[in-house]
Amino acid sequence: MTGVISRDDSIIRLMSIAPPDRDLKWIKQSLQAAISLELATLPPYLCAFWSIKDRSIAIGQTIRSIVMEEMAHMGLACNMLTAIGGDPDILAAVPTYPGQMPGGVKPELTIQLAGLTREQVAVFMEIEEPDWPPVARMDVTYPSIGAFYAALEAAFTEVRPTITPVRQMGSQGGPVFPFNSLDDVTAAIRIIREEGEGSPADPDPGGELAHYYQFGELFNGRAIVLDPATGEWGYTGDPVPFPTPDQLYPMGPVPAGGWPDPAPEVGAKLAEFNQLYRDMLTDLNTAWATGDPSHLRNAVGKMRGLATPAVELMAIPLPGPTGLTYGPEFRI
Repeated sequence: MTGVISRDDSIIRLMSIAPPDRDLKWIKQSLQAAISLELATLPPYLCAFWSIKDRSIAIGQTIRSIVMEEMAHMGLACNMLTAIGGDPDILAAVPTYPGQMPGGVKPELTIQLAGLTREQVAVFMEIEEPDWPPVARMDVTYPSIGAFYAALEAAFTEVRPTITPVRQMGSQGGPVFPFNSLDDVTAAIRIIREEGEGSPADPDPGGELAHYYQFGELFNGRAIVLDPATGEWGYTGDPVPFPTPDQLYPMGPVPAGGWPDPAPEVGAKLAEFNQLYRDMLTDLNTAWATGDPSHLRNAVGKMRGLATPAVELMAIPLPGPTGLTYGPEFRI
């Protein structure tokens, strides 16, 4: 089974529905779309993370923290959907690469799987781009992730669906937590928005830079700081060094349909990775379908296990004088 995110306009369609008509069905459909959005960010971010040979360096820890928060966002979206009687379908949300963002968000943007480069970081910034200053673009004609979540929050507040804690994962105080009230839901949506894009007045409202600005520091090579004289934010702070080529595996971009005609050794590692990825997603699906947390624990273990075949692939050169290497395909 392969999910497809290219030419999907589900979020554009949902956002075109007038706010007074956004009912419980609209919320459920929007939350399934949110699961697709969060899942779509993980493979490209993970490829960038795994391509860093020493992932304990600062840039590695930055990307790791973003990955962990994106995983938590997907878990929160799954909890929201089960809390109102829906059924998260994680397998149906699986993207293919290269492709567009799910739902028609930023349709001009193509996402591919590749190692860490400044070009990839620029794509990541596009994914996380805020709706508001200091960097909001005024020419945007398609919904952003932040605008979509803002519409979800407004719909929850208006519809006020019954919230039940059945089949929810996580624990109170953790990054993924169950919902017992509407206040819990709206708090989670605001966490997702602030961790991704910041707040109108502050790139780090929770004491940690939002994802957009963390990627911005990597791209610009400088920390973002507030100029007290002008009250404006800018990338004018301390240097943020980008890894040198010898610190990275030069994973090439995965072509549509996966790597063509791989050698037996490469094919075996690709199959190993893809099977583990499929098993991880199946465990996630089962966790929210049954409410059994053991499946979530199994999924987390398999996710960690993906790093080994991924890095092994990144150490194998592509055929010809490309100077690039293989990498995981994230195909199921």
